[in-house]
Amino acid sequence: MRKSSRQSFYRALLKTNIRYGNGRTYLDSPQLLLCVFLLLSGPLINLATIAVRSLIVLNATNQAARQASHALCFQSSAPWKSVAEKLCAIGIANKVLDDDLSTRAGIKKHDTAVAIVVKNANGSESGPFYSPLKSADIDVFTKIYYLQVDVLAVIDPLFSYPMLGEIPGLTSPYTIKLSARNVFEHPQGLAE
Repeated sequence: MRKSSRQSFYRALLKTNIRYGNGRTYLDSPQLLLCVFLLLSGPLINLATIAVRSLIVLNATNQAARQASHALCFQSSAPWKSVAEKLCAIGIANKVLDDDLSTRAGIKKHDTAVAIVVKNANGSESGPFYSPLKSADIDVFTKIYYLQVDVLAVIDPLFSYPMLGEIPGLTSPYTIKLSARNVFEHPQGLAE
């Protein structure tokens, strides 16, 4: 095809009115396309918001496990609460989670559990133990001691769509439980 015949073909194609005689021009109206776009983009924005907020909770859980694994003890019997929060794993994990999640909109922390998981040299695991171990059970030569932080959080969607019903994560709050584990650096501090 020559250039002039190609141009005339496209002009003829553009001039052709492909509308039906039954009045179906409403399918091409910009108002309808805008409504369809808004109906599809709203739930997608909600799902993206849930994903971002879930990643924030995951990061806070990993950070809490990482910082609490440097603690000198697992649980303090000290009468001073400030000492227990600064030195012991449970206090450090709770403080890190509170600091990270309390300032975030749409995220509510419901429950936190800090546990000890013991891995033997043969690869078998025991635990989680939510209280300190007995000092006779701690063997640093044949076992690895992990600190596990479990977080139960509720994440709210950005928009509410009551016409879609109750769909967790899309129209209603989404409950998520995350765990993070890190090697405890001072296994002797896991004893009572």
